[in-house]
Amino acid sequence: MNRVQHIVNPYRVGHTGTLDPLATGVLLLAIGNATKLVEFSLEQSKCYVASFEFGKTSDTLDCTGTVSETVVCKIPSRGELQSELQRWIGKVKQVPPQFSAINIAGKRAYRMARKGVDFELEPREIEIYGLELLKYDFPYFTLQIDCGSGTYVRSLGRDVARGLGSDAIMTELTRTRVGTFHLNECAQFETLRCLDDMLAGLALPERLLEDWPFIPLDALQVIDLRHGRQMKILAADGLDRIATFDPSGELVGLMIRIHESGLFRSVRVFNTIAETPQPTANNSKHSPES
Repeated sequence: MNRVQHIVNPYRVGHTGTLDPLATGVLLLAIGNATKLVEFSLEQSKCYVASFEFGKTSDTLDCTGTVSETVVCKIPSRGELQSELQRWIGKVKQVPPQFSAINIAGKRAYRMARKGVDFELEPREIEIYGLELLKYDFPYFTLQIDCGSGTYVRSLGRDVARGLGSDAIMTELTRTRVGTFHLNECAQFETLRCLDDMLAGLALPERLLEDWPFIPLDALQVIDLRHGRQMKILAADGLDRIATFDPSGELVGLMIRIHESGLFRSVRVFNTIAETPQPTANNSKHSPES
């Protein structure tokens, strides 16, 4: 991200979620005014392809940590593994790995874990939309995982293995999708050498708002929005939040309902499209420490 910041300076750069040090795949970067959308895009669903190895455990839950071998009392059949995967589809409780970027009293969990601090992480509810077994050749198995925000794939591999009376560590991870952004449309990090390279990889900022209804405003409403005025929007009847566009089709702001009568106020306002560079994505490895 620092390299991209240097290329697009003085525009700001933000990201919509980091990757584990082991991982590759989709990493969305928001540039300029598009960084104002980041916090509203964090709940986008994601898709991963991950590989695991039975019979091993580690402090990081993957092969980058201190790895130990464990006893496998029974080799699971493919059918048993498939059945266990079904148990983890839907809303489930998951304990995050201690080597994670979770905040504990203002401190990152991975920093505390590196210092040998003893602490516990509470289970959190996550949602798994789909689990597909792509490959199984004991002790290795590979999954495709469609999931909601906040899911730790390393923890999922551990939990699946423990449900079968074993342990497992993650050996590979690729994030293949974030929201509507897919791996095959991403720019390779090595190709982003200058501003022209960045401009070639830009995408529409509203793609970060896949769960927001889009409502057009007339010219007078756009002026009211940019002056911070509250307003009623008949086209938004029954909605609690909206992304608004001016008559030319440019994104001008995000608004939320503040009254049952249909009164809305702005939570983000954009100026002109020239001041709103778009998010892009790359395929580079990225560390939570960045």
